[in-house]
Amino acid sequence: MADISSGISLEFSRAFYAIGLILAGIVGDRSRKYGAVSCLAALFFPFAMIALSSEVGISVVLWILGYCLFGFLSVFRVVLFSDIARTNSNLLYVAGFGLMFGRVGDAVGNLTGIMLNGQTVLLVAISAVCFVATFIIFFLLYNKLYMPVTQPQQTKEERLNTFIQKHEISSRETEVL
Repeated sequence: MADISSGISLEFSRAFYAIGLILAGIVGDRSRKYGAVSCLAALFFPFAMIALSSEVGISVVLWILGYCLFGFLSVFRVVLFSDIARTNSNLLYVAGFGLMFGRVGDAVGNLTGIMLNGQTVLLVAISAVCFVATFIIFFLLYNKLYMPVTQPQQTKEERLNTFIQKHEISSRETEVL
């Protein structure tokens, strides 16, 4: 990627991260489903970065987009671990680990990228394997946490029996019904 570090300050970079956090929060508050899908879409970004890294003119745009999308990943990690903790009161301690695991994963990913600098094919292969694993885990968790469980509908007779028991209806009243 072209060197753009001379024209960008730390405050400038954090502004785009903040924009990403705000957008992710708004999307996630409206619908967990859309927040999850937005996060999954953000996972495609590293492949775009690798493919377009030699384009000098697009470096700043990729950099800005990267920080905005990183906000979606950060918010979803926190929301996901909070939702996992919500499923069982014994798992409440898990809620705080989302951001921690994300930061450790970011550090490992950056270290891997630095170690594989210049070995683009290997970097893409490792990224693809991680992406596929993340994609599979994502859908397993998504189906478990966010998909509603459909209940089989009761028959007419079952609804009548439930009504009779709930309202303590006498046998004569049952005959009338």
